[in-house]
Amino acid sequence: MGKIIIGTTKLPEDVIEELKKKTGEKTVKDALAKAIDHYLMCFKTKEITKESKKVKKMENKMYAGEIEGGKAANYD
Repeated sequence: MGKIIIGTTKLPEDVIEELKKKTGEKTVKDALAKAIDHYLMCFKTKEITKESKKVKKMENKMYAGEIEGGKAANYD
């Protein structure tokens, strides 16, 4: 784990209470940490999905012979 930085922000009390309820945490600190971890994991998942789609698209083009040097598979 890297360097720990303390962050401060102003949030309405109702937002904090909703966040604690959704995360199942009792403290503001734990609720915020859990929400941030979740957000970062979702972001990483989206990035991985985008990359997977790009790779799949390239593979499809390569198999169809649309990419220079690629040949369509012939299984006859």
